[in-house]
Amino acid sequence: MKIIADSGSTKTDWVLINDSGETLTYSSKGLNPNLVSEETIQEELLKLKKEFNTDLYEGAFYFYGSGCGSDQGKLKIEEALHKI
Repeated sequence: MKIIADSGSTKTDWVLINDSGETLTYSSKGLNPNLVSEETIQEELLKLKKEFNTDLYEGAFYFYGSGCGSDQGKLKIEEALHKI
């Protein structure tokens, strides 16, 4: 399984590709770590987990987003993911 996120400041588009090659899509709030709190990121990840009915750690997780060019932004996303 793969989860791929394309996140800007206003919207995040998510795609889950399961082991059979089927895809599911979902949209959520933008998760720019420079603009939202770690708690907001966690809330959106929990919604994603519920929407896809899966553990986010089952496979590969790719997050491409505004604000993730710095180590601080990357760390904020990683920490939020590890706390759910």
